[in-house]
Parts: sequence; C-alpha cells; structure tokens
Amino acid sequence: MAPLLLALMLSGPLEIWRQEIEKAGPQTVYLLRLEPRQPVPAGTANKAVLEQFTDNPNFQEQFARAQALSITYQGPEGRLSFVLLNTLQTPPEDEPYIIAHEFGHLWLKAQRYPAPSYMGGPSGCLSILSGDAVQHILIRNEMDRRNIPWREPWLRSLSAALDKMERQSDPQAPDRCQAVAQAVLWIDVSLGLTVAQWAERTRFLNTLSAQFPVIQPAATELAATLARSNLVPKPEHQQALQTVFTRLKQMAMTLPK
Repeated sequence: MAPLLLALMLSGPLEIWRQEIEKAGPQTVYLLRLEPRQPVPAGTANKAVLEQFTDNPNFQEQFARAQALSITYQGPEGRLSFVLLNTLQTPPEDEPYIIAHEFGHLWLKAQRYPAPSYMGGPSGCLSILSGDAVQHILIRNEMDRRNIPWREPWLRSLSAALDKMERQSDPQAPDRCQAVAQAVLWIDVSLGLTVAQWAERTRFLNTLSAQFPVIQPAATELAATLARSNLVPKPEHQQALQTVFTRLKQMAMTLPK
C-alpha cells in the first residue's frame, strides 16, 4: 500500500480505486488532513513539492472554501498526487465521500481526460471550478458504478447550506470566485439530483438563485448544455470544458474582483 499521510483506513472500493489510479498514472497518491493556511507538517513525504502549491496564497484561498482539493505533480520525483482534506470544512463522517470525490478527479487525470490548466492569481478559481462543472458529472457516474455511496453525505451538506441561506436576510454581493462557485453548485444540484432523490431540490435551486441572482442565466444555460452533452468521448469533454470556462468567465467579468 502506498504511504498514507492520513490516519485512515480506506474502505474496499476506495482502496481498489486508489490502486487503479496509481497503476494508471503511474503515480503515488498521498492523503493529508490539513487546516487552511497551516504549514505542511514536518516529516510529510515530498513536503517541498507540496509546498510549491500550498505556499501560493491563491491556492490557499480556494482550499479554504473547499472541503478538499487534489493536486497532481510531475517532476524529477516522479508523478505524485495529493488529496488535501480541509479539516475546517469536512466532518469526519464525510471523509470517505470527500476522498472518493477527489479520487474521481485523479481518476479522470489518470485516464488522460483534458482539464483546464490551473492559473495562479485571481483567475485560479475559474480554471478549477469550470473543470468541476464538467468533471463532477462523470465522477458521480463512476462512484455509482463502483457502489460508493455519495448522495447521503452530499445531501447533509446541501441541507446545511440551504438552512444557512434561508437564515441570511441580507447576503453580501459575491465577488467573482464566489459567484462562479455558486453557479457551479447550481449546475451540480440541477444535474446531480432529482426531486425524487431530494424533495428540497427545487427549493434549494430557487433559494440559491434568489441569493445570488448574478449566476442566472449562465447556470441555467450551462446545465442545459451539459445535460445534452456526451462527456465520455474526450473531444466532446474538451469542448464542454471550453464552453463552461468561456461562459463562466463572461459572467465573472461583470463583477468586481
């Protein structure tokens, strides 16, 4: 078993998936619990490689808003992938689902699916999130194929988010990254759940749109486009990425940084 930086035994389906990702890379996959803006612990394998990313303030800004992020590095040390779990955003009971989600991103990379290049600076969130909008569709399908439960923990997170939104009487106008993140969330819920699977689906989408009106109509347009698309062939996948990136950028540019 590859060295794990996370004190957690992976379940059968997760361990099998990790092994397949490492073989396909070929690469080594590391897991790490980390609090945003905290230093990488001493003794962490390939600490200097990981710090090339974690020392970037823009990366830390994205990490602080996420439950987890995955990183893939290719260099003299070989091909290395890191899954970073944000301990401030991820409840312990949701860790297996969050790990599976990030394994999905690594699996797509290992299968040589195209993805937007990460751009440092204020536009970094756009490259990450536009890729998410497309890749999450394939990841959900793959988790289903592997019999990895993901709906229940996601619904816990969405229910908490809905409760928080409904308690906010006067939400602040979002910045560019916040708006893009909310648009991708709208797309995810629209495409990832049916009313039969979550009775609050329509209420959530309507509340999200009311709280962040700037995300419409881009979110609706992109959800409809992705619903019609076959994202498995790589040329079509690439086209979808370009479409999502361009439309979300257009939306973001209407907002202050």
